Amino acid sequence: MRKLETLITASRRATENQEFTETAGIQDEEFIQYFNDGQEEIHTILNTLFPHILMKIKEVSCVASQEAYDIPSDVFMGTRIDAIEFTQSGAPQNYYPLKKGSVKERLSGIQTDPSFYIRNGSQIFLQPKPQSSGSKLRLTYQRTIPRLDVQRATVL
Repeated sequence: MRKLETLITASRRATENQEFTETAGIQDEEFIQYFNDGQEEIHTILNTLFPHILMKIKEVSCVASQEAYDIPSDVFMGTRIDAIEFTQSGAPQNYYPLKKGSVKERLSGIQTDPSFYIRNGSQIFLQPKPQSSGSKLRLTYQRTIPRLDVQRATVL
């Protein structure tokens, strides 16, 4: 694995852009943007050809009477959720899939084991709300690859 700084130096050498200032030449930020654009394109191709290669499974503990749960920040484009499952007991063998619903189907005041979920921005609303703590959600999704950047500091 090569550091991004090494790739930028190699790119500068290959393009004869080794001398640069704040007003002349290609700045580091522009190189970083090019590398991130390339990485995003490769990520899209990988997701298309091999959808399971970047799959991630995350378990989330549920709280009694809590309806809304945040979608993980590493979901590809914030939308690539493949499945949402629920277990009342928290046991892995008791997960069952939740169907996707719409905002028009949102329930109020009912508490039991959820049968569906509603997507609302960066959150998932469980419908009905879980009745007890100790239950879990299992999200299966396509994860995003972290953006590239140069080393900006060193922690001692």
